[in-house]
Parts: sequence; structure tokens; C-alpha cells
Amino acid sequence: MNRSIDKNLFGTPVYRACKRIADVMDSWYIDPIVGFVLPGIGDVILQLLNIPYIYITIAKLRSFELTLALVYNILIDILVGLFPVLGDICDVINKSYNKNINLITGYIEGDANTLRIVNRDSRIMVIIIIILILTIYAVCYILNMLADFVASLF
Repeated sequence: MNRSIDKNLFGTPVYRACKRIADVMDSWYIDPIVGFVLPGIGDVILQLLNIPYIYITIAKLRSFELTLALVYNILIDILVGLFPVLGDICDVINKSYNKNINLITGYIEGDANTLRIVNRDSRIMVIIIIILILTIYAVCYILNMLADFVASLF
């Protein structure tokens, strides 16, 4: 892929929006604050802010591997966010929005470390993503059963 063409992406509104989202969500700690105020559901809703990141990887860069790397980070953030307080602490440390914009930036710039991360075996990444989706489903199911049990006590 011709990286000199890719560098034009830095000036686009969608890239600037992703940079701003990462700054607001991770640098100002809005992600963990919303997760704390709206446990579980807040973290899931905030994942909608990852749509511009996915748009860049699919429509602008056309990189399946980079898209998988971002989806992996998003799913990890969702899974951890399902656990109140612990997920919020992890959000302060993990900073998934910054990770994703750094992956996109490093990919565009041809950073060797980023390319190594992105170019991991795609088949293994797909399997890990499927496992993460199933794990998220299982955790939601168990939490729902637990909530039903607690509600039945009253």
C-alpha cells in the first residue's frame, strides 16, 4: 500500500474526530466516569464512539488486519466494562480509544511495532474475537440471571 497517499488521512475530519474522541474519552477520563455512573451499559453505549475508527480502517485504509486489531481492543474494553468499579479502574489504565488511534496513526506512518501488532495471524485474531464475543454474551447472561435472582428476593 502506498503510504504517502495514506498520510493525507491525517487532515480529514474523520481522523480529527477520532483524535478528539481519544483525547476526551481517555485524557479527560470521560470513559471511566461514564462507566462508573452507568455501570455496564455506559461502557457498551460508549463503544458507539468507535464507529469512526472502524470507518477509517474499513473505508479509508481498507485493512482487514487493522480492523481486527481495533475490534479486539473494543471487545476487550466492553468485556472489562461489564464489571462495575473494576472495569472503571481498567478504563483509566487501558485507554482503548488512545490505543485505537495510535494503531491507526502507526499503521499510516508505517511504524514497525504497529505493523507487527496489526499483522498478527488474522485467523488467530478472528478466533480470539469470536471467543471474546461469546465471553461477553456469557457474562451478560450470568449478570442478567443474577439480577433476576436478586429481584426475586424482594
